[in-house]
Amino acid sequence: MKVYEKPVVSVDAGMAEGVYAASGATDQGGFSVSFLSKNVYYQESGALTYRATWNSGNIKSITLVFNQNIDSASANTNVSISGRTVTLSYSGWAPISPLDITVVVSTGLSSLNLESYSCEMD
Repeated sequence: MKVYEKPVVSVDAGMAEGVYAASGATDQGGFSVSFLSKNVYYQESGALTYRATWNSGNIKSITLVFNQNIDSASANTNVSISGRTVTLSYSGWAPISPLDITVVVSTGLSSLNLESYSCEMD
């Protein structure tokens, strides 16, 4: 039987405010990333989905940095993973807002947190 886990919102004084509300971020077309959903596969493995949104501009790349290594990630483009960093690249076309990004870990799902994000725009 699957058990529903209610998403938990926490405040960490050591984290940048922009990770959660983007209120401290510089204006990059109103770009922000927020938590959307959690899918537990088995014990501490599973996926978290985040939603990137922006008001204007063409996105060339999006970078997400987490507090632990990421096993895989998916979005509607080329995704590269280097340890804790996930980079989405757009060449020849630009995505439309909103954009969902899913990251998967085989262990440590309950402690996985987005530490920072950024985007490169035209």
